[in-house]
Amino acid sequence: MKLSTFDSASSIEKLYSLLGDIQAHPAKYSEDHDLMRTLTAQGRLANYKKSEIGIAGMSLNTQKLLADRAIPGGYAALDAARVAAKAALQRYESVTTVPKAGTKTLLLARVKKLEGELLRLEGDLLVVSDLLERCMRQARTYADSAPQTTRDRCGKEQAEILAMLGPRAKPRLRVIK
Repeated sequence: MKLSTFDSASSIEKLYSLLGDIQAHPAKYSEDHDLMRTLTAQGRLANYKKSEIGIAGMSLNTQKLLADRAIPGGYAALDAARVAAKAALQRYESVTTVPKAGTKTLLLARVKKLEGELLRLEGDLLVVSDLLERCMRQARTYADSAPQTTRDRCGKEQAEILAMLGPRAKPRLRVIK
């Protein structure tokens, strides 16, 4: 059965809502091992189907295209929500199963918790980086309709902002010309 674009966009919105609910109430989903496995990869999330709540599976490329149209922040926000939902489930699991102090199991649980937090932070950083890049592109667009001095100042200030962010931002972000 082929879904219309409207149905697919609705499916994206419902999937995004489900990911938010997982983050808010991980205990409710902790026994759904199929869902936990789905959160491990972008492609698996795209193929995820749950007709009871209106979520249809689709290709990853289709999901990316529709997410950019259907939810604020686009696909980056959807993927960040996936990562955050996965981290929430991992945190819940680590809290509910408490290993004995000083054991390898405890240390592995701590590593998993920190990895989940790292994934969440990476997702947040991706969203913020995308927003910064959009803002810089808009600033350059507005500056292009201004006198040359304003364009030069805009380029200089964008370079200063990137310099403040340090070397980690440079491969991803650049001064818009």
